[in-house]
Amino acid sequence: MNSNARQQLLIALQEKQPGWHIQNVDSAKCIYRTIGKYGIEVSGGVKRPIRFHIYVWKKEKVYQIVERISDLDPRREDVVSLICSIAERYERKTAKKSSPTADHSSSENEGFQCFEEQEGT
Repeated sequence: MNSNARQQLLIALQEKQPGWHIQNVDSAKCIYRTIGKYGIEVSGGVKRPIRFHIYVWKKEKVYQIVERISDLDPRREDVVSLICSIAERYERKTAKKSSPTADHSSSENEGFQCFEEQEGT
């Protein structure tokens, strides 16, 4: 990907999932999607070396980062799939919480490997 890496990533994400758009976060343009009380921010993709950073925000009384993946190389073949899988996981999480018959016994992070922020740190 070249200097238009962010735009190319946005187009690829929009082809896979609705709701992705450009939004200003902390005075910077980012790719963003809102899922319930979560916001998924994909920043970077502009300066060299081109890298993307994913932040998942939880919107409650204050915004809190609940998951972060840094320094993704846009040349990785699975970068779009990775971002989409994160969004799908939060869609399921939001659907479970809104379902009156939801089974809350399973792990919320089941089957996904990444680094997550520890609450309270």
